[in-house]
Amino acid sequence: MSQQRTSAAAAPMNTFGMPQSGGPMIPPQQQQQQQPTGPVSCSFDTGHTGSIHDAQLDYYGKRLATASGDSTVRVWDVSTEQQALLGELRGHSSPVWQVSWAHPKYGSVLASVGYDRQIIIWRERVAGGYHQHQQTTTWEQLYCDKSHTASVNTCAFAPWEYGLVLAAGSSDGSISVLTHEQMSTWSRKAIPRAHLGGVLALSWSPATTPSTLASGPAVQQQPSNEEQAGPRRIVSGGNDNQVRIWRMDEATGEWSMETELPSGRHTDVVRDVAWRPNAGIPTQHIASCSEDGSVVIWQCDMEGQGWKVAQEFHMKSAAYRLSWSITGTVLAVALADNTVELIKENFDGQFVHLSGVDEQGVPEDSNGSAGNGMIGAYGPDAHQDPHNVAAAILGSA
Repeated sequence: MSQQRTSAAAAPMNTFGMPQSGGPMIPPQQQQQQQPTGPVSCSFDTGHTGSIHDAQLDYYGKRLATASGDSTVRVWDVSTEQQALLGELRGHSSPVWQVSWAHPKYGSVLASVGYDRQIIIWRERVAGGYHQHQQTTTWEQLYCDKSHTASVNTCAFAPWEYGLVLAAGSSDGSISVLTHEQMSTWSRKAIPRAHLGGVLALSWSPATTPSTLASGPAVQQQPSNEEQAGPRRIVSGGNDNQVRIWRMDEATGEWSMETELPSGRHTDVVRDVAWRPNAGIPTQHIASCSEDGSVVIWQCDMEGQGWKVAQEFHMKSAAYRLSWSITGTVLAVALADNTVELIKENFDGQFVHLSGVDEQGVPEDSNGSAGNGMIGAYGPDAHQDPHNVAAAILGSA
């Protein structure tokens, strides 16, 4: 097998760079010279012997999971200035491409996917006394799926309202949807032939539809979480330059394509897709980015209506990863040159391209706008380069 996920080379490092709310005490005489020009950041050695292909913070932003070409996943406590290794997860036999955290409602659960065609779901087990210093933690495999016939490139847990559900996309062109059932069993539904040449990215739609949020006061009776949750949808992108939306039939549990977004906007492979978090309005947005440097924001004005291009941006280099802020007002775009570009929605609903941010978290033009409302953005995943640096740029919530 040949590794199918390629990207640009990065600086020869195996460290992970991320922002830190605090920092070492600076002597008063040096404070004037050392005032930061952007988000304060630090870096630490992950100990990985291969490239870092992905890095994801958990729901609370206190733990960081790193996926590496050395076939391991490492979990870190990053809640203080002294990052601590909590566990090294060994189960893959080749590079690990991506990781995803489940909602904490289901405990400390983490998924990883890799070139070895495996989907592994991990669970943290805590033993010992009541006090934290008396406890010991270990990570165990909760489930392992080997259904795919080629590299598994991407994974994402569904919104918690749908249960413990994981979607994963593979170079064999298919998408798996794994659901945790009763008695600790897992069921699998497949979306075959999702993308010709392979699936590179996927993202779940928000559980509660914007139209449901907007009609809240008019609802006579508060429904359950399951009833509130909208249709289950996944958006995916792949090697065929296409972006497609899939919907689950609630009666049969089967998945089918709901729509293919207008083709021609991306002239190269689609590297990432990201469904915008709900803002309580009827309009929905999806962002997609491509190897050709294009970033497209798609818009659906109302449930049942078609999707259209809201805005399109062209970056200075290949666009690899996307991340919305938790409020959905800022979109971070990680590029092949190890910089992050920020796109922000203004008051009239238009998206504006703000300054870029380098891998140290410093705005390129220092205009004070970079990082506003940004919760997390992850750097390019150089899947064949042995010295990749993954970066997270954090700003004020």
